Amino acid sequence: MKKLTKSIIMVISIGAFMIMMSCKSETKSEIITNDDIFSITGHIKGYDFGAINIELHQAIDERGKPEKTHTTQLKNGTFKFEGKTENSVPASIVFFQGDTITCTLNFFNEAKAINLNIDVNKDDVLCKTPCLNILKYTASGSPLTAKYLSFLEEYNSFRESNSDFQDAFNAISKEYYKAIYGDFNSPSAAPASPTVQKQKTKAFDSINLVELNMAKGFKKQYALKNKASIVGLKVMLDECAPRLFDGDYTKEEIDEVLDIFKGLKNHPLYVSTIDRHKAILGLKIGEKAPNFSLKTPEGETVTLSDYKGKYVLIDFWAYYCKPCIAKIPKLKKLYAKYKDDGLEIIGIHGDKNAEKWLDIIKKHQQTWIQVLDENAFKENSAVIKYGVQGFPLVFLVDQEGNLLETNLPSDDLEDILVKLFKH
Repeated sequence: MKKLTKSIIMVISIGAFMIMMSCKSETKSEIITNDDIFSITGHIKGYDFGAINIELHQAIDERGKPEKTHTTQLKNGTFKFEGKTENSVPASIVFFQGDTITCTLNFFNEAKAINLNIDVNKDDVLCKTPCLNILKYTASGSPLTAKYLSFLEEYNSFRESNSDFQDAFNAISKEYYKAIYGDFNSPSAAPASPTVQKQKTKAFDSINLVELNMAKGFKKQYALKNKASIVGLKVMLDECAPRLFDGDYTKEEIDEVLDIFKGLKNHPLYVSTIDRHKAILGLKIGEKAPNFSLKTPEGETVTLSDYKGKYVLIDFWAYYCKPCIAKIPKLKKLYAKYKDDGLEIIGIHGDKNAEKWLDIIKKHQQTWIQVLDENAFKENSAVIKYGVQGFPLVFLVDQEGNLLETNLPSDDLEDILVKLFKH
């Protein structure tokens, strides 16, 4: 199965915004053992966002992802967050225009006075890609952020040293995304025909495999040099491709990474990483799919085990996820074709914003079952049980309630269902 799309999206986004800094190895663990105060001040130039809402995400959830802890408003190109932190943690500044996420800035929060100077390019903000735009910035007051930016520059230099390959890779990637999602600079442009999509997917998968193997070797060496640093673990988890839990690493490779960073065993990011690994290991094709009970927009409870006798496509999605929205027409087509043959689709919205969820359902006329995972990314939630790291993510359950397919790429859906229902 192909599990490469999400990994490479981040490579394309981040590759354009590397900042010159040098890389140093850490010799001690970066863990704060007592509460302390942080102050984060940001200054923006190059683009006028106006008075928009900005969120600070930093509390580590069960995915090892930052969660929202603070909200403020951008005023005259400046924002500020203050609070306490128990650990030095990966964090994000998230920019909104209305209810839509415009772009993000990833850094590390520490119990220090941190200054972020952000240089925004208008074209970057307005660029319509299937992921969040990553802003270019410089930082002072945060050694971990400096180290993180240094990694990005080191990784970029590594990629640029293979410039001919990267040019070919970027060209094929753009053609692939245009075929699958349409032209993002033209909202009315439709995706390519199924035949063209398959052609572009085959070319993309071939060159992407080479890219992933190159990146894995580079990142492993970085991990070995920075095994006492939380930056090293963060890099392995989800910064640039490949990502530790997106299907690019084998179980043995993941075990090796976890062993490298065992000195961080008391840090919440390492703890959440171990927990996520255990959850994913529990998902085995041929074994029972994790059960869940969630509410529909009408307040009715939907329980997976009640659908024994049907094939169930479980679609994890979110209202702000462009690839999730892009695949709705395909789901509509497949549901209309196979629902009378015993196919059911259960869409699980992995965000507690019920209003936006309902708007999307209505706008796109999704007629299959939709439920809301209000406690998404909390213990025992459906997204945690299924090891969801990001959206979209699709699973197929057979008539006995066993996992038939996991991490199912959107462009594989039709082929698999054709083989299953034989038409």
